Amino acid sequence: MQNERFIRKTDFLSAIKPLIYASKLIGIAPFRFTDQYPGKNNRNNKYIETSTWGIAHSLILILGLSIAFIPHLNFKITHIHFSYSYTFVIFDVVGSVFLFLASVMSLLQQAIIYREELKDSLLTICHIDTYLLRKSYSTVYKKTNIILVSQLFITFSYFVTLFSFDFITRRTDFGFFHCFIRYVINVLDVVMSLQFVNLIFLIGHRFTVLNMELSCTITANQMNIEENASSSEQNDTVSVIEVDLNNTIRREKRFRNILRYKSDTDTHIYTNELLRKRLRNQIVLTVRTLRRIYLLLHSVIMTVNSCFGIQIMLTIISSATATTLNIHTLIVVLTKDLDTPVKDTMSTFLMLNLAWTVPAVLRLIVITASCEMSKKEAERTAVIVQKLLLNRYLDHDILEELQLFSQQLLHVNTNFTACGFFTLDFGFLYSTLGSVVTFLIFLTQVWESYGQHSRVIV
Repeated sequence: MQNERFIRKTDFLSAIKPLIYASKLIGIAPFRFTDQYPGKNNRNNKYIETSTWGIAHSLILILGLSIAFIPHLNFKITHIHFSYSYTFVIFDVVGSVFLFLASVMSLLQQAIIYREELKDSLLTICHIDTYLLRKSYSTVYKKTNIILVSQLFITFSYFVTLFSFDFITRRTDFGFFHCFIRYVINVLDVVMSLQFVNLIFLIGHRFTVLNMELSCTITANQMNIEENASSSEQNDTVSVIEVDLNNTIRREKRFRNILRYKSDTDTHIYTNELLRKRLRNQIVLTVRTLRRIYLLLHSVIMTVNSCFGIQIMLTIISSATATTLNIHTLIVVLTKDLDTPVKDTMSTFLMLNLAWTVPAVLRLIVITASCEMSKKEAERTAVIVQKLLLNRYLDHDILEELQLFSQQLLHVNTNFTACGFFTLDFGFLYSTLGSVVTFLIFLTQVWESYGQHSRVIV
């Protein structure tokens, strides 16, 4: 049984290998797969653990990015200062600094500070799947693998295309070094965001399965108890209940001597009551197991908030800043009366701005949408428990276990936060979009006052 459960864990780790290897390449997943139980029979069974070389690789990347970003930022400021207005310089520099900090913090927290917690969270999900996904391992893990591979392929293709176009059209302005540093920081931030979003969706899916398991366990098995009770007076044989057949046979043999001197009717009633009692105990055990799983998922949420909180906050700030700046540039180019040479020189720049706006906006939407959906699914558990408590046919033991589950849900907070500063949900997305619109109005007014004296449009 232990070996079988270990094989199930290997399936999960195999499903998420594409994202782990991509994250490991850029230093935010210092993990490796090794044999947990050495031996020729277990050589294909892999176990995840932290790698010393992976940690060293992350430290080298942090040091290299820190050293390379200083001249890159200095060159960027001096170049933009002579070409664009001060408002553009301020917003562009602020967005670049926050994006750099998000990338460095993701390396520092996920690879150094919280690496063990992140590994334990993955193994916790493996443990949860041994119960929740026991009937649909292959389907769920196959879909997970396909989704992750598709995400990485689309991300890689998009950035390679954008890098090629950017370097060919602007190599005289920034050169290969500054262009490369910019893309390394952006790719690192995008992969970190993908890691966060996929973990959130994975947690939300496990909450969905938990809710289905809870509803089906109580309602289906309670119906079987009622059917068994109603048919006990009509049948001379034991009613068919959805229990383990082998255990039922063993129970019947155990009590055969007790029932030897009883009539057939007494034997039927006694055995029937025995099965009903066993089924009630099984339901209570299932609900208690689901309670534990809910707490395990909550612990994973707390780990995700700790591991990704700071960098997600910095990513949201940099994405909102980049979106504001790029949309402002587009508005100025399309609405203001500019000279023809200026419009020609800005056409390429405008296309690149629009290309960079797409991942920035998608990060804002996907991060908040994933958190909102998973949060609602976690909150739906409380609604299901309250509905089940209204069932008048519930046994006292089952009712007591559901009441304990209800009390547990009152003390568990399943919100996803950015380092505790704000809750990631649609409400936060609406407020962020409102802030973007406010800054767009501000930038437009500044341009009308001072932008006409600038050498270029902003």
